[in-house]
Amino acid sequence: MTGVLGRQRELEVLRVLLHEHRDHCRTQLRLLNQPAPDGDGGTEQPALAALTRHRLRDLEHALDALEHGRYGVCTACAADIRIDHLLRQPAASRCPGCTDAGHRHRV
Repeated sequence: MTGVLGRQRELEVLRVLLHEHRDHCRTQLRLLNQPAPDGDGGTEQPALAALTRHRLRDLEHALDALEHGRYGVCTACAADIRIDHLLRQPAASRCPGCTDAGHRHRV
């Protein structure tokens, strides 16, 4: 029972982290959507905005999974994703083993 309670506490810490990352992405998108002072948005801005939107979608999916009790569970093998992995990649939906296996199959 202690293991379950410990994991629940760790997931609550991750909830805060997910919200912070989501808020950061929202702020970054707001800034990226403002016109540049010199009128030149540069070539990186659309790519960075697209990457930020993708990251924001991942974070929102993770928050939804957390709300519905699915966060931290690998979508491929249904094993718990280690907390240390979630701390490095809070929006992860697959465990490192399944992520690595997926990369090998795509190559």
